Amino acid sequence: MGQKAQYLLTGILKCRHCGNNLQMKSYMSWNEAHYVCSGRRQSAAFCGNSRHYDKDRLEEIVMQEVKETILDAGYLEEYYQQCLEEMKKEEAESARNIRLLQQQQQDLEERIDQALEMMLDRRLLKDKLVSKLQEDEKRLAEITDELEHYGAKTVPTKEIWIPSVNN
Repeated sequence: MGQKAQYLLTGILKCRHCGNNLQMKSYMSWNEAHYVCSGRRQSAAFCGNSRHYDKDRLEEIVMQEVKETILDAGYLEEYYQQCLEEMKKEEAESARNIRLLQQQQQDLEERIDQALEMMLDRRLLKDKLVSKLQEDEKRLAEITDELEHYGAKTVPTKEIWIPSVNN
């Protein structure tokens, strides 16, 4: 199977008459390419749009609009700042969760140590204590896993998020 050519606006442009995708029609002998309605290419009865849109001119217009409205207007920088703020909020929430989990971990470890001491001193019944210890050990393992999950998160730097854009 041969590869299909990929064009900038493939799958984005729609026919205003029938809603089908516009697709590329190339004229190799004239070295021209045009976007045309895929419905019209199947059958003139399916779509009345017989227009041919010059590929180079249409792509030039779209790229100019992208440059003017997105790149020049600072939308990427604004979006980046919003992402940074969101990440800072998430980082603060993660830090709070980590502190809470670490405190729970410490409390459970102390509780387990106290229970073992009480068992050794024969102040508690072994059967009753064993079930409580098993519950505490299970929760301690869950907390440890959660803390490891938080430790794996990293915050990307600006260089990772926004490549430099040359005008």
